[in-house]
Amino acid sequence: MAKKEKSDIVYKYRSWLDDYNRAPLEKNVLYLAPPSKFNDPFDCTVPADFISMNEKEVKEYVDFIIKEHKKSDNSYKPSGEEYNNMVNNFLDLNVRKKMQKKHEELRISSLDEHSGVYSLSSRWDSILIWAHFCIREYQRCFFAGMIVDELHS
Repeated sequence: MAKKEKSDIVYKYRSWLDDYNRAPLEKNVLYLAPPSKFNDPFDCTVPADFISMNEKEVKEYVDFIIKEHKKSDNSYKPSGEEYNNMVNNFLDLNVRKKMQKKHEELRISSLDEHSGVYSLSSRWDSILIWAHFCIREYQRCFFAGMIVDELHS
């Protein structure tokens, strides 16, 4: 396979009908999309997988929780029975399913609150991207090219 040339220009494909999309050109500001607005829930995160944890991984996770708890309460030390109860609780598949759901909800809301994404392309001639942003907008679409060095300054 031939090596692709590195582009010195990056492009942003957008519909001109949306105020957020015109803002970079009209107002010199950027809109950073929250991850929850993407059509692929895995675009910005790889979720933890509590459901498929085996017993060894459950014990490692319980140890991690205890270690993290000790950071805020140095005297925290569960008894052997408490530790076994924690492990047995986490071994219950229904508990792990609930944990999985809650973790994903918290992760997405945290990502939305603290991050945003501005997607760019090194290609100006991507049929797929043009189709996604333009055909449904009746060709009222634009793309803006930016010199890569300007992005670093």
